[in-house]
Amino acid sequence: WPKAKPFLDYLARGSFLLQRGQFVADVLYYYGDGGMNFVLPRKNPASLGPGYDYDVTNAEVILNRLTVRDGRLTLPDGTSYAVLVLPERRDIHPTVLAKLESLVRAGATVIGARPTRASGLEGFPQSDARVNETAARLWANPGQGRVVSDRTERAVLTELGLTPDFLAPDTLDFTHRRDGDTEIYFVRNRGAAPVTAAATFRVSGRPPELWDPLTASIAPARDFRCVAGGTEVPLSFAPHGSIFVVFRNRKAAAPAVAVLKTAAPAALSEPLALDADWTVEFASPLGAPEKIKLPKVGPWTQQAAPAVKYFSGSAKYRHAFTLPAGWRARAPRVELDLGRLWSIGEVWVNGSPLGVVWAPPFRVDCTAALRDGPNEVVVEVVGTWHNRLVGEARGAVPKLTRTNIAVSQRKSWKELEVIEAGLFGPVRLVPRAAD
Repeated sequence: WPKAKPFLDYLARGSFLLQRGQFVADVLYYYGDGGMNFVLPRKNPASLGPGYDYDVTNAEVILNRLTVRDGRLTLPDGTSYAVLVLPERRDIHPTVLAKLESLVRAGATVIGARPTRASGLEGFPQSDARVNETAARLWANPGQGRVVSDRTERAVLTELGLTPDFLAPDTLDFTHRRDGDTEIYFVRNRGAAPVTAAATFRVSGRPPELWDPLTASIAPARDFRCVAGGTEVPLSFAPHGSIFVVFRNRKAAAPAVAVLKTAAPAALSEPLALDADWTVEFASPLGAPEKIKLPKVGPWTQQAAPAVKYFSGSAKYRHAFTLPAGWRARAPRVELDLGRLWSIGEVWVNGSPLGVVWAPPFRVDCTAALRDGPNEVVVEVVGTWHNRLVGEARGAVPKLTRTNIAVSQRKSWKELEVIEAGLFGPVRLVPRAAD
C-alpha cells in the first residue's frame, strides 16, 4: 500500500474521464420481459460485429424514459441510440409493444422478428390478441420509422449511414463518451504483447490528442490523417496498455512555412546491460532470509531455499556499476529499463528517487541521477502474499498466516503454482534522443 499511489492515480485519471458526459453507442438491446434475465459481460454479438458499441435495457426504461429525437432513441440525459433490437423470442408484453409502436411512429428504427404472443399470463387470452393486432399493424406499416426483421444490426447501421465508431485490429478494444463537443475514446490493448497499429475514429475535423492515464501526459497525436469514416490515428501500446484519444473543438496547428536545417545528431551510445552481480535484501513482518547474491538478476522465486522461494514482502535489488567514460556525453536522455517485475517496484539511482513502476513498460528516466564513474541502482520490489500461502499450505515454511479465502472447490492452496516474484530483467540503460 505505501507504493500504491501511482496505480490509484491511474485509476483516478481514468475514472475522471470515463465519468464525463454520456456514453456513446449505436445499438440498444432490449433483453425481454422475463424475471430471470441477466446482462452478460460485454461482448459484441456476431450480428453487430466489431467497431460498434451497445447498451442493454429493460421494459421500465422503454416505457418511462425512451423518446425519439431526430430519429434516434433518446434518454432524458441526452444519451441516444440509432436502433433498438428486440430479443430473439416471439413473446412480448403488450404495453411494451404499444410503446414501441409509438416510438416507431415518431421515427425510431426497431430490429427484430414480429412477436406472436404476450409474455406471461396477465390478461390471457386477450393479451395474445392485443399483441397480434399491434404487431400486424406495426410490421406492415411502421409510419415515419422502420421495423426490420430480415437484416442484421450491422447491415441496418450501414443503411443508416453510420460507419463503425472505431476500427482497429481485434486486440484493441474501446469505449466512447461524449462531453459536450468533446469526444473521449478509451482504447486498451487486450493482449500480453506490445501493439503498434492505426485506429480509425468516427470523428472528423478535429485534431486528436493522446491523454496517458499512466503518466498524466497530454500530447497532440502525430501523423494522424483524415480518411473516409473519420480520423486515422497511429497508436502504440505496451502489453495490456491503454490510452485516451480525445478530440476537442480545436483547430489543428498550421504547418510550418519553413524548416531550418540542422546538423544530424551524433550517434547515440549503445545500451548498457546491467544484468550481472546483484544483491537482494529481504524485509517482511513474517520474518525474512538473509540477503542473497545473484550472479544474474532474476525473480527470487527461482531460488531453492524455501524461505526465499515462498517469500512475501519487499526486497531491495541492488547493483553497483561504473559508467564508461564518454558514454553519458553521447546520451541526451537515459532511461533505466527494468525489463519485467512483479508486482510493484520503486526505483532509486545514486540515492535519487525515480518513482514507482507497476505496469509495462517498466522504465524510468534516470538522466539527472546518473554520473560518470561509479553508480548504484536500487529497485525495491513488493510481492503479494500468494506465495507465502502456497508455501505454508505445502508445509515448506512455518505457519504464520491465516486466510478465509478459498481458492476454488477443486483446488487447495498447496496445489497452486508459485507466482514468479521479484525483478526479472533484463536491466539496461537505454540512451534516448532529446525530446
